[in-house]
Amino acid sequence: MRLLGLLDRLRNGGRLKQVYPMLVLHLYSLSTAATSPSAVVEMAGNSNLALADLSKIFSKISLLVSKWNYTLHKAAALVAERIREKNVKGFLQRLAHSLNMGVSLDGFMKIEYEKFLSTCMAEFDRSLEKTKKYIEAYSALLTSSAFLSVSMLLTSMIYGMDMRQVLLTTTLMLSGSLAALVFLIARAMPPDPVIHSEPAKPQLLLTLETLNTPIAVTSFLAAIAITLSTLNLQPSGNLLIDSLAPIPLAFTVAGIPPLIVGRMGRRWVKKAENLDEHYASFVKSLGDALEVTGSLKGACKILMMNDYGSINKLIQRLYKRLQIGFQQHKALNRFGLESLSTLILKMSRIIADNLLYGSRASIYTKAVHDYSIKHLINRKKRRQVAGSLKGIAIPLQATLVAIAALISVLTKILSKFAALIAPWFPVIAAVPQSEVSLFFTAISSATALASAAALYYVEGDSKFTLTYNLGLLLALSGGVYYAASAASESLFRIFTQFEEGMTSLFEGM
Repeated sequence: MRLLGLLDRLRNGGRLKQVYPMLVLHLYSLSTAATSPSAVVEMAGNSNLALADLSKIFSKISLLVSKWNYTLHKAAALVAERIREKNVKGFLQRLAHSLNMGVSLDGFMKIEYEKFLSTCMAEFDRSLEKTKKYIEAYSALLTSSAFLSVSMLLTSMIYGMDMRQVLLTTTLMLSGSLAALVFLIARAMPPDPVIHSEPAKPQLLLTLETLNTPIAVTSFLAAIAITLSTLNLQPSGNLLIDSLAPIPLAFTVAGIPPLIVGRMGRRWVKKAENLDEHYASFVKSLGDALEVTGSLKGACKILMMNDYGSINKLIQRLYKRLQIGFQQHKALNRFGLESLSTLILKMSRIIADNLLYGSRASIYTKAVHDYSIKHLINRKKRRQVAGSLKGIAIPLQATLVAIAALISVLTKILSKFAALIAPWFPVIAAVPQSEVSLFFTAISSATALASAAALYYVEGDSKFTLTYNLGLLLALSGGVYYAASAASESLFRIFTQFEEGMTSLFEGM
């Protein structure tokens, strides 16, 4: 999980990149609240909830202007020199140049906002096309992994090569290739966390988030222990029991707990996504109501007469808080927190600040509405790509495991036969069944983990997606391996009887 966290940080490019869209929306909205650019910068410096770390940047600019008598454009240029994130750095540099040329802040922000809306979807589409190419390569690698693993195993048997070295090299090569493609997918796709990271959440959701990583790690450790402890067990003679260990049992133990936790967590994700779907229409109506009533309380009273799906309960709670005396910006912040949605929380904090500073409701609600619509369109696009990847990963995982079960049975039969005829015809090297089991366990686990990570980075919504898909792929692998192994044992029973007959014949000689 630490590796996944590192990949998250690498693809996010830091917090400033994540908050950059909020910067454009927020400053565009605030520019309608005051005529002085310095006042707008000061407002942005106080908007620590909406802008997070970016508010500190504007606090520094405001401090240079008020305490050190810098002009606003020089202060913005000076602060921009110390920022590494290219989007924020470029924005501040453009802001400094426009202010120096006498361009009004509201005019500059309108241009920035319109440019941002026109380019954000184009940039996302380019990232999506790049990801599709990586997925095609990933699909080809998954397809070839079954062929390559079987080929290397049979090659080591026929040519008497150092089996451990061959199997280890094959495992490392395939795992490294899968990891490289997952890394490229992670770098190409921006994150889209659906559930916010604030601690104000239901206790069940907090418990699931706490258990998410330990459950996955514990299940894997238990699976490793089961695999190692059952490798050298002697066959019991019962086909169904012998087919269960070690791989199917280990995969089932590793897969079912993450599958359950991930499934429960994804229900919360779906609830937040459902709220996001209704949010754009709610914001559009909110802007109209604010223009008519001039207050959030009056607007909520009007909005409660309409139907906004799952947001209705949140509107009622918002209205009740305003009735008992909550400040508007605090009530809106609570509205966003209760939604559990990252998108709604960010947009609610922007609206709260603009209500506090007296911006024009028609402008900032339209900006929030347009951004929300484009964000949801991008989310649907990435869900389609994730669906195609899932349609590839699950069947290929099942195919790989079924082939592994078939080859395991064949190598066991061939190894016994090779050991039997070795004194007379040393053609095929005997293969320890424990090494074959370890090899296919490692390959199947690597492909399952890589596919789950790839799906997580393509969807980008929640780590519950990683846990759920990992549990699904591992549990599926256990079931398919068990079925394929039992079927192969039954199918090749005639060869086992032939081998027993040959054994008795050689013993008679």
